[in-house]
Amino acid sequence: MTDPARRSRIVIALLVASLALNLFLGGRFAAQLMARRPHGLSAMLPHVVEELGARLSAADRAVLQQVFAAHEADIGRLAATVDDARAGIRAAMAAEPFDGAALHRALDSAEDKDVALRTELENVLVETAERISPGGRRQLAAERPLARR
Repeated sequence: MTDPARRSRIVIALLVASLALNLFLGGRFAAQLMARRPHGLSAMLPHVVEELGARLSAADRAVLQQVFAAHEADIGRLAATVDDARAGIRAAMAAEPFDGAALHRALDSAEDKDVALRTELENVLVETAERISPGGRRQLAAERPLARR
């Protein structure tokens, strides 16, 4: 029979090893999952349109695709400005010497860019809603694109 102190050390060592293995495997799983997901709004937009349109009638789906296609360049341009603004925040945070006023300016700029992008997306939603059937509007209202199902 083993001594209780030695058994406790073995159990603790096994628990630590198990935790380390779980963290490693969880990290690998998360990395693979993220690698499959498109990054950035411009890359995600076709997937969002596809998911939103999947349950719509053919006519409503065509309208959705037309409206997004008509605004795709503007959305892409605005998304790029948001990405640049976020890079500005990171740069201001990392700057030495740190300048709080510069960070405030970067945050304000990012907010302005986010609002402009969100406004464009809202305009796309309104234009789509105006042109599709009442059933299509109800379906879009119930959707959660890219949400885990």
